[in-house]
Amino acid sequence: MAANVWEETVRAKKENRRELVLSGNQISSRIDDGGLDDNIFNLKMLNFLEISNTSLTFISEKIGLLSSMVNLVLRGNKLDRLPPSLGQLHMLKLLDVSGNSLSVLPFEINELTNLQSIDASNNLIYELPDMKRLNKLAVVNFAGNKLKSIEPLFSNCFAHLSDLIASANAIELISGNIDQLEALKKLDLHENVISELPVELGSCPKLKECLFQNNKFKDRRLDKLVKQCKTKAILDYVRANGKKGTKTRSTDNEEDGFKLGKGKKLSKKREKETALLKTEKNIKVLPLADCPTSNIIDVVVTKHTAIIRPYIVCCVVRNIDLERGSNFKQFLAAQTKLHDALCAKRTKATIATHDLALIKTPVKFDAIPPAVLKIIPLGKQKEETALTLVSRLNKEADELQKKMKRSSVSGVHKPAPESVRLSDFVFAAKGWSRPTVDETNMILYDSFIPESPIYLDLLKDKQLYPCVTNADDQVISFPPITNSDISKISPQTKDVFIEVTSSTDLNICKQVMDTLLKAMLDIKMGGLPTNQHENIMKIGNIDIQSPDDGATCGTPHQVDMTCHGNDEPVAFDWQQRLNVQQVKIVDTDGNLKVLYPSRVDLKYDEQDVCVDRPMS
Repeated sequence: MAANVWEETVRAKKENRRELVLSGNQISSRIDDGGLDDNIFNLKMLNFLEISNTSLTFISEKIGLLSSMVNLVLRGNKLDRLPPSLGQLHMLKLLDVSGNSLSVLPFEINELTNLQSIDASNNLIYELPDMKRLNKLAVVNFAGNKLKSIEPLFSNCFAHLSDLIASANAIELISGNIDQLEALKKLDLHENVISELPVELGSCPKLKECLFQNNKFKDRRLDKLVKQCKTKAILDYVRANGKKGTKTRSTDNEEDGFKLGKGKKLSKKREKETALLKTEKNIKVLPLADCPTSNIIDVVVTKHTAIIRPYIVCCVVRNIDLERGSNFKQFLAAQTKLHDALCAKRTKATIATHDLALIKTPVKFDAIPPAVLKIIPLGKQKEETALTLVSRLNKEADELQKKMKRSSVSGVHKPAPESVRLSDFVFAAKGWSRPTVDETNMILYDSFIPESPIYLDLLKDKQLYPCVTNADDQVISFPPITNSDISKISPQTKDVFIEVTSSTDLNICKQVMDTLLKAMLDIKMGGLPTNQHENIMKIGNIDIQSPDDGATCGTPHQVDMTCHGNDEPVAFDWQQRLNVQQVKIVDTDGNLKVLYPSRVDLKYDEQDVCVDRPMS
C-alpha cells in the first residue's frame, strides 16, 4: 500500500474528475517504491481509469467500489490475475487488459452485462471464461494468447458481435456454430493451426473481412485464396467446397455442468431441481411453516376497510441488495412505472414499500376518520393529519391549475411558476405529468395541460381514510396518497415489506405484486441465503455453497453449487434470486383472507423465471 497519497488522486478528488490517467516510467517507479495509491478506489465519480505501461502486478479488490466506471484500461502492465470484484463494475462498457501476463479471466466477468468491448490480447490466456451474459459485446480481441478454442464465442448470445480477433493462438477448429454470429463483420484468425473452414462460415450475412493467413489448410486452393486476402472469394469457395462444421448443443445428459454417465437420463425430480439452477431468474418462496415465529408477519384487517379500501396483499422480500450500482434508483423507478401504467395513476391500486427493520409488528390495515389519522408524509419531518394533508394537496394543485390556465401563450417558453416545483406526489395525486422545465428554469406550457383530479377523488366525501399501522399505532402508509417517512426504504435496507392495496379488485393487487417482484429480479436485487448463519442453502438434492460464513448479506455474489453424486460445481448468481416470504392477511377473529404468494401466484410467461415453491 502506498505510503503517501498521490498528487493525482488528491487533485482528482478535489476537482471531482471523471477521468484519471496514470502511465509511464514515473508511475512505475512509484508503484515499485510503495505500491499503487489505494485512495484511487475512493474516487466514486470516476468513469474512466487508465493505468498503463507500468510495473503494476496486481489490482486491489477495492476496484469494485468504482461503481460509475465505464472505461477501464489496464494495458501494458505485469498483471497475472484480475480480482473477482471486477464483476461489480456493472456500468463498464470497455475493458482493456492487453499486454499483461494473465492466464485466465475471472468468471465474474460474466457479470459485466453492459460490456461492449474487451481487449485481452497479448496475454497467456489458455481458456475463455463463460461470457454468455455479455450479450452487448461488439468487439472482442484475444490475439496473442494460448487459446486452442474460441467455441464459447460462437453463440447467438452475441447478437451484436461485429469484430472477433483471435490471431496468433493455437486454435485448431472453427465449428459450424459460427453462422450464429449474424452481426459479424470482421474475423481475424491468422497465425493459428486451422486446417479447414466450415461451410457455415459462408452463411455469416455481414462478414466483410476475414483473415486466415499462416494457418495449416489442407486445401491448396483455399490456402491460395487466403494468402491473397480475398474475403469474397474465400466465402464463395467455402460455401461451395467447405466441410459441414460440427455444431455443439446442450443435451439432457450434460447441461450447465450436470454431467451424467453415457446413456443416462435425468430423473423428473432432478430435472426440476436443475431447472431452478439453469434459469437466469429464480424466486424462492419462503413458506410460513419454515420461518421462525419471530419472523412471521400477519396483517390484521378491520371491518372498517370494507367501506373504503377492502383489498390488500403483502409479502416480505429478504436479503435484498439496494446498494449496488443504481439498484435503489431503479427500484423506485419501477414502482413509479407501475403506478402510472398497471395501477392506472393509482386509481386501481397503490404500492407501498417499507424497511422491515423500521416496522414494529403486528401490522394492521384499518380505516379511521381523517381528522384522527396522523402521518409524517414521505420526505417530511412534521406530522400532520390526513384531513390537513389532503386539503393542502387539493389546494396546491388547484392553484397550479388556475395559474396554468391563465397562460394563453401557446408554444412559447415562459419562466416556470413557483408552484411548478411541487412535491412529486402532488402531481401524481392529480394524475398530471410534471411539466418540462429546462436548465434555464423555462417551461413550455404546451407540454403541460392540467387535467381534473384523479385518485384524490377516491377519498372525496369519505368519512374514513384507509391506513396501515404498526404495533405502536403509528401510521406507516396512507394509501393512495403517501407512505410514512418513519419506515421509508434506503440503499441500506436489507428486508423490504411490500403492500399493495386497492379499492376495486384483489386480483389487481396480486398482479401488481407479481410484476413488481419480476422487476426486482430484472434489477438484480437478490442477496445471500435467508439464514446468514448458514452457508449452505438447499434446492432439492442440490447444495448451494455461499461465498463464506462472514459474507455481508446483500452483497452481490456468484457462488458454487454441487449436485449430490457430482463433484463439478455450477455457477449460481444470487443477484437474480429473490427470497420472498409469505404474509397472511387475516380478519380480527384470525380467519385467513389472503395468503401471498400462494400456489396460484407468481405465474410468469417468461421461461427464464423459475419459482421454487414449497412442496405442500
